[in-house]
Amino acid sequence: MTEENNNYKKEELEKDIQDKDVDSFNRKKSRITEEEKELRRKIEEIKAKEEEEKRKKEKWQNKLDQFKEERLSSILEKEKEIEIKKKEIDKKESETEDDQKLKEIEKKRWGLEDKRKEIEQKKWEIDSEAEDIREKVSQHDLELHRLSVKEERLREKLEDLKEEEAKTEKSKKIFKFKKNLLSVLEEEEPYKKREQETHKKLSAVGQKLSNTLIKEREKGKKIKELKEKISSTSDTEKRKELQEKRWDLEEERRKLEQDKWDLKRKSKKLKKEREEIRSEFEDLRDKEDNIKQKIAQIKNN
Repeated sequence: MTEENNNYKKEELEKDIQDKDVDSFNRKKSRITEEEKELRRKIEEIKAKEEEEKRKKEKWQNKLDQFKEERLSSILEKEKEIEIKKKEIDKKESETEDDQKLKEIEKKRWGLEDKRKEIEQKKWEIDSEAEDIREKVSQHDLELHRLSVKEERLREKLEDLKEEEAKTEKSKKIFKFKKNLLSVLEEEEPYKKREQETHKKLSAVGQKLSNTLIKEREKGKKIKELKEKISSTSDTEKRKELQEKRWDLEEERRKLEQDKWDLKRKSKKLKKEREEIRSEFEDLRDKEDNIKQKIAQIKNN
């Protein structure tokens, strides 16, 4: 079917809409609606799980932060103190030339370095103890990611269903308009048939009228010729004979003239009938064009 040109044919429309009805579209739309509800329910369920996972992650993250604060704060403070003392020793070392004092400064540096190593060791120990807590945080992160991926896939399915629902509604509207169009085309058929029959009758009447006018002209020509002969004939018997022929021709011409006016009246009546048919048919054609425009609009939206 060349729908691009809106050239819908009755047989093609019948084939296109057979085995279909509005209820079939409604049933499909109802199924899609139920599937959408189920998907939304699952999405809400996942969102609730995500909120729960976020709370759990936050709880373990707070524990991790608290653990670090309690165990690391004092150590970090000592680390800062050692760094300050190290800078002080560096300064004294740069300002001292006495070997004995330099030796004492060096001993202090070694002592600070030993303390720094102890602090570093304790930091590693604390970090190791915190690993279990970090693992909990990481597990909740992974679960949140898994839930997020699952939610995204469900939302994609939901969008696909929405698109399918829109297409179904679109197809339903087109189906209804095609059904209406088929009804209009079926209504047009009797008018087309009547117009064809009227056209045939009008052509036949036109042909008869044309033949009658030709005969009428021929009779007129013969009557004129007889009049001329009568005028030029002095023989009484001959004139009488010619006059009788003329009267016969006049009578035939009158009959032809009567036929002519009868045919003209009949032609006028048929033309009027044809115009009435065309007028009624035009209303249906307008209706047909209107439906085709609506179908095209729906397809283009």
